[in-house]
Amino acid sequence: MAELTQDRVDLGRLSRWWRGLSSALRIFLVPFLVPLGIGRRRSVDHAAIDERQAAGLVIVLPGIEGRSTLNLHIARGLVDGGVPCAVEIHDWTTGRFMSSLYHLRSMTWHARQAERLAERITAYQDAFPGRPVVLVGHSGGAALSLQALPLLGDRKISGAIFLAAAVSPGFDTTPARRRTQRGMWSFHSPGDWLQCGFGTLAVGTFDGKHAFSAGMAGFRETEPDEGEPPTDDIAPFRQFRYRFAMLKSWNFGGHHGWANRLFAAEWLAPLVLALVLEACAETSP
Repeated sequence: MAELTQDRVDLGRLSRWWRGLSSALRIFLVPFLVPLGIGRRRSVDHAAIDERQAAGLVIVLPGIEGRSTLNLHIARGLVDGGVPCAVEIHDWTTGRFMSSLYHLRSMTWHARQAERLAERITAYQDAFPGRPVVLVGHSGGAALSLQALPLLGDRKISGAIFLAAAVSPGFDTTPARRRTQRGMWSFHSPGDWLQCGFGTLAVGTFDGKHAFSAGMAGFRETEPDEGEPPTDDIAPFRQFRYRFAMLKSWNFGGHHGWANRLFAAEWLAPLVLALVLEACAETSP
């Protein structure tokens, strides 16, 4: 496993404090800068080179705002936290911030982009057989992941992480879980009352329900339909409610707190790294 060893960025107390603060400030400015086209052009191309792709692939899926500081900081935080794989941002939106409502509610667009994501996963697995694939989706990106995974046919990815998923709590996660080897993890927060609370109650969730979404209330576990295989033969689905310990990583429990670069490095990266190492251990001779 030596080839997968990737040193995490160890920060001093002051540097760590500044990284969390600066990320929080940039995230706060997203609603003001993104409509002006500012903050969209930065990339994490240095984290998607061939050497990293040989170790695995982590796909970060933006919310309905599209490529922005939010998903950039998630990707960079994963690299800071020692994830050795290629980390790429897969923008499934039109790229137009003013079309955010369309990104949230257009079932036709969702179906098309879910196919595109499934094709990206398939192309990578064809090029790097047996290497781990992990999805990290924020808000609408988490919802798109749930729609794309069942399209993989008989293929599977290592796992998926959802941050403030913009789907209804009753959304059936079983078809997506069947396409993961180690399961799915969903983070939600009662403090996300604006976007995943009254926002989706007013304009609807990704799956067309007017309700407090799973990003605020969590998912309701669903039983398989009659005639379906029991759920104990598929990977587990774990939920994590916001906890005050996350404040230390500059996540204040709102919709955008999950995207703080420090939070991604200290909470998400260890989870992704564990998935990658476990998957590689299984395929090692």
